Amino acid sequence: MSRSDFGVRSLTVEPALRDVDLTAPAGAVTAVVGGDGAGKSTLLRTLAGGIGASADRRCSNVTVPCRAKRSLARRNFRRDKASGLPLRAERGSVTRPAALSIGYVPTGSGFYPDLTVEENIRFAATAYRVRGDDLRRRSEEMLGRTDLASFPDRLAGDLSGGQRQKLALAMATLHEPALLVLDEPTTGIDPVSRAEMWRLIARFAADGTAVVVATSYLDEAERALSVLVLHDGSVLLSGRPDALAATTPGALIDMRQPLDPTLAWRVGRTWRQWIPPGRSDLLASVDLAGNHPVGARLSDAVIVATLKRPSASSKEVAA
Repeated sequence: MSRSDFGVRSLTVEPALRDVDLTAPAGAVTAVVGGDGAGKSTLLRTLAGGIGASADRRCSNVTVPCRAKRSLARRNFRRDKASGLPLRAERGSVTRPAALSIGYVPTGSGFYPDLTVEENIRFAATAYRVRGDDLRRRSEEMLGRTDLASFPDRLAGDLSGGQRQKLALAMATLHEPALLVLDEPTTGIDPVSRAEMWRLIARFAADGTAVVVATSYLDEAERALSVLVLHDGSVLLSGRPDALAATTPGALIDMRQPLDPTLAWRVGRTWRQWIPPGRSDLLASVDLAGNHPVGARLSDAVIVATLKRPSASSKEVAA
């Protein structure tokens, strides 16, 4: 991680994250992928300053060490959804810009439904200290960019799902942040709105913003420069999407019926069979007539990595 990058190093947030590294370079999109309870939201809240020691609101890029202290535990009142235990930054460090240079959209919110579009924008302007000509310029720019300029007096609660997410994005970027943190911004919206959101996200990155996006959609993660895949609070995979796909071990074959259902998954109407390295018995039994070897995509790489991961029962037996 260079001096201009944001991210975390060896971050442990009990009980949700264990020894996580993430680098978010300026001008690029970094995707954080994982299922429910994987630790995505905890990681993003920590990066945005919501968990752990925080820096002065006026200072430039800082690296903040995370240590378990009683005062820190009291301040971090958020609780892990799965266990109900308080989240506490135990170890590692977080590199982020000053608080007023961060834009953050939490999952499912980021706006006030009882305020109009214009009132939400003005609220964000007050929070981020955007005033005068800068407020007029940025308000016009962001409402135009998000196609909300025609609805200044509409209550945010009356907007469509896609429009609500666009409003939250406009509010989070009104102050031109150096770091933009988005927690599942496309969850629950239609495919057209998803595509529009990613067009906006790509534009912010092209303008030089470091963008970190949590998503459950692997097709979205493929658009990012780099991907961090979390599973049960730990890093499952990390790297460029194309590199992760290219280094998937073993072979993949699309088949009418799987040879080993425990190592196969559905892709449309066919089964995708993974042949692990060393399983020559499986490979020798494949009839290539009507069955097709295929190259791996990011989704395949994630599934294979999950299959390779020791199960909870095997860990208990080993213990």
